[in-house]
Amino acid sequence: DALQEPLTATRGTIPRMAPHLSLQLKKMGQAKVQSHIDFNTQLKIEKITADYTHGLKLLNINNAAVVVIDNTTHQVISYVGSANFFDTTDAGQVNGATAIRQPGSTLKPLLYGLCIDAGLITPKMTIGDVAVNYQGYVPENYDQRFNGFVSMEYALMHSLNIPAVKMMNQLGKERMINALSAAGCKQIEKDRQKLGLSLILGGCGASLLELTGMFSALACNGQFTAPIFCQNEAAKAPVQILSPPAAFMISDVLSQINRPDFPINWQATEHLPKIAWKTGTSYGRRDAWSIGYNKHFTVGVWVGNFSGQGIPELSGAQTATPLLFKVFNTIDYNSNYDWFTPPPGCDLRTVCAETGMPPAEFCTNFVSDYFMPLTSPNLACNNRQQMLVSADEKISYCVECAPATGLKKKWFGMLAPEMQAYFEQHHLIYDKIPAHNTACKKLFYENGPIIKSPDAGGQYYISKTAPEPILLQCQTPADVSKVFWYVNNQYYKAALPTEKVFFMPTEGPQKISCTDDKGRNRDVKCMVKFIDF
Repeated sequence: DALQEPLTATRGTIPRMAPHLSLQLKKMGQAKVQSHIDFNTQLKIEKITADYTHGLKLLNINNAAVVVIDNTTHQVISYVGSANFFDTTDAGQVNGATAIRQPGSTLKPLLYGLCIDAGLITPKMTIGDVAVNYQGYVPENYDQRFNGFVSMEYALMHSLNIPAVKMMNQLGKERMINALSAAGCKQIEKDRQKLGLSLILGGCGASLLELTGMFSALACNGQFTAPIFCQNEAAKAPVQILSPPAAFMISDVLSQINRPDFPINWQATEHLPKIAWKTGTSYGRRDAWSIGYNKHFTVGVWVGNFSGQGIPELSGAQTATPLLFKVFNTIDYNSNYDWFTPPPGCDLRTVCAETGMPPAEFCTNFVSDYFMPLTSPNLACNNRQQMLVSADEKISYCVECAPATGLKKKWFGMLAPEMQAYFEQHHLIYDKIPAHNTACKKLFYENGPIIKSPDAGGQYYISKTAPEPILLQCQTPADVSKVFWYVNNQYYKAALPTEKVFFMPTEGPQKISCTDDKGRNRDVKCMVKFIDF
């Protein structure tokens, strides 16, 4: 009977959970490795990621990766390297959690936190969002518009590029790179000498795992602890990359929902626990990021194509954030975890609503702002100044040229030349200081015109077959009504201070001079070369 009984031998299903992490841990060379992956959480997130990505394939978006870190233990409890490990249409076996990609705007929270620690700014302090030029590098906002004065929290919530580059320039790239290196960003440390101001806009390389670990530091009072994968792994010593007050202020800003990167699909937010999150979209729309955290979890999401193909519909806000919210709805559904509270050294103060600085005697509108005593800027609001003007307010005077009679004092808003140019170009009303007394003998050399174009020391390559002119542009104080341009010491043209002037250069060194109607002058030198394109 036994010999006649048919033999039915089948191969059992081999466990294939977290294949990307399994391959990574296999390299440890041990016979048995016990990870911290939570079985149920992993299965749920694998299913959510696969289903969500399936709905994006009509847009030619084929892949996604998700990493979840437990903020209490720093253990990686879920690790999804791709939507489908066995999908060969878009290289599903590529590990999207460790792949080096452009991080877009995801580094901005760390930058602003470092600026708070450096005493450069507080959440309500304003930054000028106008055209800037850093030796030929001209950053632009995502929508290619300018917003004038914006608060730091507005700039972060709306992910504005120009304020971020300004603060990066003030902070210094070395301090930013040091913090990123301490947070485990190995590629950024490797490329340290190559990186410039564009670093803060994603001009560098980082992985989803690195970024998720960095954001977990914001949830842990600014203390970074490297993610832990398995039980026999020795925990590395934590590194304080931000102070607890700075981490709290950034978390407070990132948890606000009145922001443009909030998903349109409201179903994604139903029963969503309170989280802080930041989105990012890389250059060419090749990568969409959304990384969020609360006291319990930090979740990092990347969506895109491993082929690097850019997709017009790909964005951190509308493509990656819905998946982030779905994950939080699953692992922390309708939770009531306490939110972060102000740590010691983080206080509230009343500031001027216009500048975010401690109010002066002329301030009338006030708001509350977090600050760090003995660290945050304590200079009183200085956006207004009392000036001596004629009775008809058509002439302004300084102390040296003021007449004995016929004067009055008036408060005027003090705008930097680039902000004056912004207000003029957008036809915005502001308190324009009257023209200075023409009979005044004092020269204000320190307030002369600033040449914005061409760049000092810049090299301009012009096509021989289709040459294009070079822009002459300057910024001047409010008391200037006309400027005079000179090219190689030869008079070229008179123009309004805000007027754009063009000239066709000759080959070789160029000396560009700009003189205002007060006799103040500024020179720059550049080089022009004609080449065949």
